[in-house]
Parts: sequence; structure tokens; C-alpha cells
Amino acid sequence: MRLLSALMLTLLSGPTLTEVTVTGQSLDVELVAADSLPPAPAPSGDMEACGHLFLTVPATAGGLVAAAKGWLVTGELPLGDLTAVSFVADAYFVGSGACELTDGNVGFFRGDRLVALLYGTDAESLMIGWIRPFGTGLRVLTGDALPGTS
Repeated sequence: MRLLSALMLTLLSGPTLTEVTVTGQSLDVELVAADSLPPAPAPSGDMEACGHLFLTVPATAGGLVAAAKGWLVTGELPLGDLTAVSFVADAYFVGSGACELTDGNVGFFRGDRLVALLYGTDAESLMIGWIRPFGTGLRVLTGDALPGTS
């Protein structure tokens, strides 16, 4: 489980101001304002062996947007007036029920509207896989086959 580091973005949408802070151990991520989500690249991994890692039917408007664009949704978490949605493009079975997730992101949605995107800037050092609650915020876990702390 790797926490992401020292990054803050203030999102302004109309009269609503939301502050999103991501803190932790790695600076190889970028959080940017965004208003559209591109389609996912075509998966080439083993969706049958790794399918248990994805939400079959996302429960939030943001999760449904990501799934409609072909992304594999791994988590949804309310965060103030936003919903954080983690999603990946692909998964590769590596044995013993483990999979490596690739091309992961966290989208911050207000309803079905994307307002920000968190992504890894160095594919060799960070693969975003999932999100989990962490205090009043969220923890971003790697997409490594066996996530660990670093």
C-alpha cells in the first residue's frame, strides 16, 4: 500500500469550493483539473482471471462514466461533495489469484462530471490500482500484484 505524496488541488466549480489533498510517500503523481475522461485503451490482459478485482456495476455516476468509457472500475469513495473513482485500463494474471493492474487513475467526479484526475507520471515507480478510505480522506493503493508499503 503506497500513499501518494504532497499534492494539493483546489477545485472551483460555480460557488462550490472543494479542496482535495493527497499526501504520502511518492511524488510521481500529478493531480490536474480535467473535464473529460478519454476512452480506455483496449485491454490485452486476462479479464477472466482478474475480473474479481473490478466493480461489476459501479454504484456512482462517476463510476458509471468511467465504465462507459471502457475503464475497469476498482473503487468508489465519497469525498465531500465529490466522488473519487479508481479505475485501470488492464490487468495481468500473475498466478495464485494475483493480478497486476496497469494504467490506473483516480477521477474526482461531481455527479457525472469529471473535475480532476490523479495519475502516475512514472510508470516504472507507481501504478495506481485502488482507493480505500483513510481517515477523512482516501488512500491510493498500487496496482502491483502484491501491494506493499514503501
